[in-house]
Amino acid sequence: MKKILIITFLTYSVIASAQTKKIQFVRGDYPSKDKFGWIKLDRSKVAREILNFRGACCDNPAPELMNAEVVNDTLYIDKAIEEHDRHDNVGICGQTIMLVIDTIEHPNYKKLIISYKKLKSTKNRKIPHIKG
Repeated sequence: MKKILIITFLTYSVIASAQTKKIQFVRGDYPSKDKFGWIKLDRSKVAREILNFRGACCDNPAPELMNAEVVNDTLYIDKAIEEHDRHDNVGICGQTIMLVIDTIEHPNYKKLIISYKKLKSTKNRKIPHIKG
């Protein structure tokens, strides 16, 4: 029962935060994509776990700064990881990042090939850091 309530709460929070963009990234705590695939959020939004990140805290991707672009049938994702000169061998952080897509804008979302590449420089972006 608790899991159902948690999933329901997170689903509605994703819907509320994904109203303006056609492709958006949010922190999520959903079941694995291997088990459930695409999760239908409402009439025009679906979500899928795309990145289950575990690593140094200073290398954590920031979903609010991640970018994506669709070229033909490929979705290119920029993780927006800042290059730094800090010691990243101390501490472990983990997070799940969900991809939220507008199905009206991208009706072939199930056939998209997901690829990661740097779309633009991260040097001028202010990336929030996790306080430990």
